[in-house]
Amino acid sequence: MKIIKPEISALTSNIIQAVEAVTNIKFATMDRITRKREIVEARYWVMYFHRSKTNMSLRAIGALFSKIYDHSTVLHAINEIEGFMENSSHFREAKLKIESELEMFENIYYSPQVGAIDPFSHSQLILAVKQ
Repeated sequence: MKIIKPEISALTSNIIQAVEAVTNIKFATMDRITRKREIVEARYWVMYFHRSKTNMSLRAIGALFSKIYDHSTVLHAINEIEGFMENSSHFREAKLKIESELEMFENIYYSPQVGAIDPFSHSQLILAVKQ
């Protein structure tokens, strides 16, 4: 069975950037095969927010990463984050911070003053932030 990597949408880019901003872990680091707790948690957050904010399948979410995680790994990540949030105020706060970052990115990238902009265009981003 051939798995095709999904194209990175603006929302996917926003989710990744929001998680990077809150966890201080770059996506390239999250994409590595490692069991370091903070890196695994950041990876889990990316999976969790893709499931809650997009209509991507578990398989497509797993394909965002180089290792191409299968659907059961993505489901495990989502369940872990939900369990952590039930038991830890740290995780509940992290969720709120990531959601806040997502809202900020959405307001910048879809600014009514500038219109829809390319999130990777530095000049448009500077213009959107200044207005």
